[in-house]
Amino acid sequence: MKKIEVIGLTGNTGVGKSLFREFLSQYPDICVIDSDQVSKDILFDINNRTKLVEIFGDNTSKEQIAKVIFTDPKKKKELEDFIHPKVWEKIDEIKKETDKKIIIVESAIIYETHEEDRFSKMILLYCDNHHKQVLRIKKAHHLSISQIQSRLSTQWPDEFKIRRADIIVNSNCTKPQLKEKADIAYNYIIGRNKKKLVL
Repeated sequence: MKKIEVIGLTGNTGVGKSLFREFLSQYPDICVIDSDQVSKDILFDINNRTKLVEIFGDNTSKEQIAKVIFTDPKKKKELEDFIHPKVWEKIDEIKKETDKKIIIVESAIIYETHEEDRFSKMILLYCDNHHKQVLRIKKAHHLSISQIQSRLSTQWPDEFKIRRADIIVNSNCTKPQLKEKADIAYNYIIGRNKKKLVL
């Protein structure tokens, strides 16, 4: 049976996880999975329509669902309980099919959903410049400041995650500098290092 290392890539909204994932995907022995995209594919699969209506009512547009899950903790939990097992089923399928040695799963809420034990290592991105982080979110998602703060309030503080991660990356840097950090992280991973790496 082939041995595949599964690594988590996490961090709060607006810290550059997707860009970091893109950099890591350039290595031929790495398969990257965007769990948000997997979740969306499952969420809007026609076969799951009945469950969505059960949770959210007749209005199951992307905008309405996003609005509800960031303001209604109960419905958010219902959705997570339904979708997360299906996401992991899909990840297990990819594990069986891939010829890569390393799978990196990007998800913003690995710690919040207590799934860190699924991974051999955890990569955490954070930005120590809150203003820059907010501007990134505003540009990417076209949200108001109050909407941004609402989203960030549902995610655990960086300090909590930093204590638990194996590779800690401050994304308050230029794109080339972040690429360099991704390269260092890759070499750390393939080198089977045990100590924490702080970049």
